[in-house]
Amino acid sequence: MNDIAEVLSRSSLSSAQESAETLRAGGVLGAVRENEVQGLLEIYRLRLDHLKSESEPLAATLASEMVEMLENLRGATSVQTAYVEGPGALLFYIFLTDSGSRVLGCCSGFDKRKLSDE
Repeated sequence: MNDIAEVLSRSSLSSAQESAETLRAGGVLGAVRENEVQGLLEIYRLRLDHLKSESEPLAATLASEMVEMLENLRGATSVQTAYVEGPGALLFYIFLTDSGSRVLGCCSGFDKRKLSDE
């Protein structure tokens, strides 16, 4: 497994640099797991639809990160997923190639209550 902080720091994807910095500053790397792409695509397409219906600036940022990730997952059959947890509520979801050598997506974590009063 490649050093995830290094892989993140080489990526130009949204939030990748910030998640690498969080990890290097003592953030906690959650378990790296193998996942099938089809299930992730279904889940994140639904989340993206919800985010697009919101008007908050945070929702637009999260939607942009998800679009980036969904585009990069096209054609893949499985990926590695992990998360980086930083101070406070700082959280990033990370999607890597099977080998862990390239970032396919990096999405900021969020609390749904901050997006909507529903």
